[in-house]
Amino acid sequence: MSNGTVTTLPSGFTPQAKQALEEAIASGTLHVSYDGKSVTYRSIDELRLALSLVNTALFGPPTRTFLTRTRGTKGL
Repeated sequence: MSNGTVTTLPSGFTPQAKQALEEAIASGTLHVSYDGKSVTYRSIDELRLALSLVNTALFGPPTRTFLTRTRGTKGL
């Protein structure tokens, strides 16, 4: 890109990358540095996407838990 920004997460999905992304999101900054690597994102949404990719790489895909409630009006 002509403005010098990088839009992909450098290789190496590490807990340090996860922490750096979380801190950047919390502080509202678009620049992330960790393990001698630096990335400038275009938006907070892009940061959130990168965090999602790191979380999936570290912990696997997210799972969903469903709660089903039944209600009866007749006795057994």
